[in-house]
Amino acid sequence: MSLPILFVEHLTTIDCALFDPRRGLVGATWIVDLQMSGELDEQGMVLDFGRVKSEVRQAIESRVDHCLLVPEQAPEISIRQESGLLEVRMESDVGPIRHRGPGQSCSLIEAPRIDRASVTRACLGAAREVLPDNVGELELNLRCEQGEGPFFRYCHGLRRHAGNCQRIAHGHRSRLEIWIGGGRDPELEREWAERWRDIYLGTREHLLQRFDAGGTECLRFGYRALQGEFLLELPAARCYLLDGASTIERIALHLAGECARRFPGDAIQARVWEGVNKGAIACSGV
Repeated sequence: MSLPILFVEHLTTIDCALFDPRRGLVGATWIVDLQMSGELDEQGMVLDFGRVKSEVRQAIESRVDHCLLVPEQAPEISIRQESGLLEVRMESDVGPIRHRGPGQSCSLIEAPRIDRASVTRACLGAAREVLPDNVGELELNLRCEQGEGPFFRYCHGLRRHAGNCQRIAHGHRSRLEIWIGGGRDPELEREWAERWRDIYLGTREHLLQRFDAGGTECLRFGYRALQGEFLLELPAARCYLLDGASTIERIALHLAGECARRFPGDAIQARVWEGVNKGAIACSGV
C-alpha cells in the first residue's frame, strides 16, 4: 500500500518583487498549494495541519514573501554586502536598477533567473528544513489567481508599515475593475492595466533625486524604516508617483479620481486588488 498523502490548498500567498533582465523590477503574486507523503506518526498523521499552517507556512514566507527575489547566477547581477546592508545592482533592457537595504529585504535565489521553477525550489528547501523525519515526498505548486479581467504588476514600499510592507521593493500581481455610471468599462480597465504594467508606484515624499544614468533618466527613492535604511534607483519610465503612501486604499482613490476627471458627472467606482482576495474600493462622482 502506498503512503498516505496530505494536501493543503492555498496554504499561503507569496507577494514579492523580482528582477527580470528584460522587464526590470516586476511585482508577483503566487498562491501556494502543498502536498506531502510519509509514514504516520504517533497521532496517526503525516503531519498535524496546525504545524503545516504555522511552521511550514512561516518557513516559506520567511524565504520569499515581501522580498526582492534576486537570481544570484544571473550575469546582469552584482551583489555587495557592507555594514549589514545588501546592495544589488541590476542591468536590464529597460535600464539600470539599484537596491540597497537590510539583508532580510532580499532573497538570494541560486538560479540564473527568477521564475516559477526557481522560486518553487527555494520554497521546497525552506519547507524541508522544518519537516519531521517521517515526511518523505514533498511537492509545492505555485499558481497565479485565475480571475476575470485585466491585471497589472506593481512594486512599492510603505515606510510607516510595522511589518514587511515597509521594504522598499516588494510587489503584487493585482486585478482591477472600473465602473462608470453603474457599468464596467473593460477598455478603461485595459488602459490602466497597461499603464501600470511592471510599474513602481512611488511615494513623492520618498523621491530623493532625478539623475541621468548613461542616457536613461532615473529616479532615486529612499527612506529609513523600522527595519533600517532603504534605497532604490530605477528608470523614471517605470515609475508612477503618488501623493502619500502607496497603500491599496490610496491606489484605489487615485484611480477613481483620475477616472472622475476624465468622466465628469458620472459615478465612478474603482476596485483594486492587492495580490489575491484583498483590496480596496473607492468611489467618486455623483
